[in-house]
Formats: sequence, C-alpha cells, structure tokens
Amino acid sequence: MSEPVSLVMGANGFLGSHVARQLVAAKQPTKAFIRSTADTRSIDDLALPKFYGDVMDKASLRAALKECDIIYYCIVDTRAWLKDISPLFRTNIDGLKNVLAVAVEVGVKKFIFTSSIVTIGIQNQGRVDETNLFNWYDKAPAYVRCRSQAEQMVLDCAKEKGLDAVAMCVANTYGPGDIQPTPHGELIKNVAFEKTSLPIDAANPVVDIRDAATAMILAASKARKGERYIVVAEHINQIELFAHAADMAGVPRPKLKLSIPVVYTIAFVAEMALKLVGKRTSLNRESILLTSIFNEMDNSKAKRELGWQPRPMKDSIADAVKFYLANP
Repeated sequence: MSEPVSLVMGANGFLGSHVARQLVAAKQPTKAFIRSTADTRSIDDLALPKFYGDVMDKASLRAALKECDIIYYCIVDTRAWLKDISPLFRTNIDGLKNVLAVAVEVGVKKFIFTSSIVTIGIQNQGRVDETNLFNWYDKAPAYVRCRSQAEQMVLDCAKEKGLDAVAMCVANTYGPGDIQPTPHGELIKNVAFEKTSLPIDAANPVVDIRDAATAMILAASKARKGERYIVVAEHINQIELFAHAADMAGVPRPKLKLSIPVVYTIAFVAEMALKLVGKRTSLNRESILLTSIFNEMDNSKAKRELGWQPRPMKDSIADAVKFYLANP
C-alpha cells in the first residue's frame, strides 16, 4: 500500500512552510500549492513539487488536489486592518468554498483546516475549551467574523458532505522562519533590534510555530472527523514575552508598558488622523480588542487525542530572536 500524498496549501506561509518542512523531513510524499506570485524563500531549500494556482480557480484546484490524500489548508488573509474588507471574505470564504467543493469532488481523505482561537467563545472568567462556541459576533471585527464563518463552513462540510475535515484553532505563533514577518513577530523583532516596541499589559494565547505544525500533522492520523482542537501552548502576558526577547538579544528590556485604556486612546487618535486621508492602520481599536479579549484556553483535548506536547514559550521566543538577528 502506497503512502498517502499530502498537499500543503499556502506552503510558503509561516505555518504552511513549517508543515511542509516537517513532512519532507519525515519523508512523506508532499506537494505545495502556492500562487504564481508567492514569495517562496521559506521553502526554496526543500525538494518539494509545486502546484501554482489560485483558490478562485477551480481548474488549478482540481489539478492540485486530484491525486492527494491529505490536504493541509494553511491559506488565510490576516489583514484585519483593511479599510475595504472584501478581500478578506474573498479569500477566507469564497476561496475556501471552492477548495471544499473540489476536495469533496475528488475524494480527499483528510482535510486539516487552519482555524484560529478567535473562533472560541469567550466568557467573563475561567478557562475555555472547544465546547465554547463563538459568541461575540456583534463586537467582533470583520476578520474574526469571516474566520468564524470559514470554520463553520468546514465543519458543515464534514457533517453534510462527508468530508473528513477538522479545524485546528491556532494561537499567535512565534518561532524561527518568520520571514515576512508576522505582525506579532515583528513586535518581537523590534525588541531584539531596540526599535520602538512597547508591550501591552495583557495576556494572550500563544504557541510555537513548529508545535502548531506538528499538531496539524498529528491531526491527519488522529483527529476525529468534524472536531476542532485548540492549539495553544501558554497564556502569557506581552510584557513577559518582550522581556524574554530582550534578554535573549542582550538588549535592555522595555522600561515602559501600555495599559489597555491607554493603547485604546492611542489607536483612536491614529484612526481619526488617518481617516482624514482615507487610510487605515494596523494599530486600531479592533486589533487592540484582539490583544485583550481572550480567556485562558484549555489544550487538553489536543494533548489527549493527538498526543501533542508543546514546548515552553521561552524556547520559542529565544529561537525567534536568534532567527531575526541572523536575518535582519
């Protein structure tokens, strides 16, 4: 019996590249699906056949998916600060709808969807888990709404169309290989290079990018159809993250910190100033909401059912800083 063939969609991204890298290291037959204009520096060193296509083009999707058994779907538009939100829904909803339709059509055996912790419901206090359904639509920004809608599409497809799909609710990721870098990774990079980067006094769920990729791969053989899994290592304050990054880089720790009320005020002023010129900034009240709204999350389901064991986040931040210093 031949080994299953994996297709990593969005293989050039931060998470997708680590999924592809681990699959190749394990000598699993693996292919990549990327756009023709994609920056492929993160996977250029891998012996990885590439399919070039677009999630809006079903012909390219059929060509890529037809001989693949496992799909790792790592495509997401994360630009939550866009003034025109239509690209978010085009990629995250319309594109995903096309991929799911083709996956069902060609008989994909397992579909591993990269979801987000934003789809987990919130409550006044205490820990939350996968049973906490999304419950903050009215206050959620457009990015969060489309992510929740996308996850529900995947779970509905598993229930109604029979696709063996699971949703991996991934936290903010840190670690090596963050080439672009990600918005939260750039904050750590700024600390390492002693650029302006003040921590916000708020805690967030976080995870090492390599551990997130491992969870995706474990899900292919162990996750139950139609389930979602929280992929979180720790719930940690940004002050602590920045302090450890500074220590690893051998630079002074940031001396100032921002409270949520103060940073909301700064974001409001920035929004109003840029509104006059028809622009929008990543420092906005919606992004600040995503820094402060989450409960501590219970990852025991992923540990129990997938055998997942994330590393300490101090190791992740240390490795991220080493990468940024080596790749300025």
